Amino acid sequence: MPLGPGIVKQLADVYRKVRNTARYLLGNLHDFNPSTDAVPIAELPLLDRWMLQRTAALIDTVSKDFEDYEFYRFFQALQNFCVVDLSNVYLDIAKDRLYVSAVDSFRRRSCQTVLHLVVERLAGLIAPVLCHMAEDIWQNLPYSVAEASVFERGWPTVPEDWRTQVNTAYTFEAHTQIKDLLLVLRPMVNRLLDAGRRPVVASPNAATEHEPIGSSLEAQVQILLGAADGQLGTQTATNGAADGEAKAAHSVALGLALLETSPHPEVDNLADWLLVSALHIGGETPTETPTEVLAEATEAGLTVRISRAKGQKCERCWHYETDIGQFSAHPSLCGRCVAVLAQPSNRGSNNPDRSR
Repeated sequence: MPLGPGIVKQLADVYRKVRNTARYLLGNLHDFNPSTDAVPIAELPLLDRWMLQRTAALIDTVSKDFEDYEFYRFFQALQNFCVVDLSNVYLDIAKDRLYVSAVDSFRRRSCQTVLHLVVERLAGLIAPVLCHMAEDIWQNLPYSVAEASVFERGWPTVPEDWRTQVNTAYTFEAHTQIKDLLLVLRPMVNRLLDAGRRPVVASPNAATEHEPIGSSLEAQVQILLGAADGQLGTQTATNGAADGEAKAAHSVALGLALLETSPHPEVDNLADWLLVSALHIGGETPTETPTEVLAEATEAGLTVRISRAKGQKCERCWHYETDIGQFSAHPSLCGRCVAVLAQPSNRGSNNPDRSR
């Protein structure tokens, strides 16, 4: 068995990542009671169903790795799940739901439902190898469970309604389309947001530069789905690389259409998934000129443009909105935050902690 400082450091990094992920999950369940606050699986938004399907896939993968005695694959799968699926995607998007939404809102409780389901399975998965951490997680669950120890729960199982199913609201096709929005389109937008943080010349004949953006919420995004602007679903795919690009763009177009039919637009909202203040699909963005585009790229049949968001920054949610100053009771807040603060359970929570 090979062993050296590099391997030990690698495993220590995995340990710290799993520990920090578990701490984040537990910290955001402090006011959650599964018996009264949990949302039924069938009623969860598409983003939450995607996360549960990814958790189901992890359990399947790790179960096979242990059965085959391929423990190194277990660590690889665990690290990829914590870093990519959880931290980089789901939890990054979830911050607004957890910190800005009303305490008892569906938007927040549905997210907490997923967090509690994931953290319990995560403790069970690591129990054979990281036994002390698994027990620490279990003893610090902020709600009551039937088992006194994680080792009394047994090996994690996957309820069938976590998986993609035919003739349900969450099919394999829906999962694929959501995956492409999160793992194809979102990284592309993130790369352009990074480019938008660097000063750029307005035009070849201009000496002035645009002021770069800082946070992604300072930006608005425009997405063009090709020449037909959203009609890629009717095009015939060509061979070679163009075929792959057409399929990717087609899947993104179908994903956008899927979001439009979601019964939970307050969660299944692509602007929130991209962590930007505004999103425009196709056409020219209102009042925008080419000199205002901070970054632009075309990949996989998609054209994405980044420009500065209109309006002012809300002091509470940090989104840039055009209705700031219209509410006398809270002149520095947007309409969404004013509505949240008007609810009795949220009075006194004017500035949520978004630093976590």
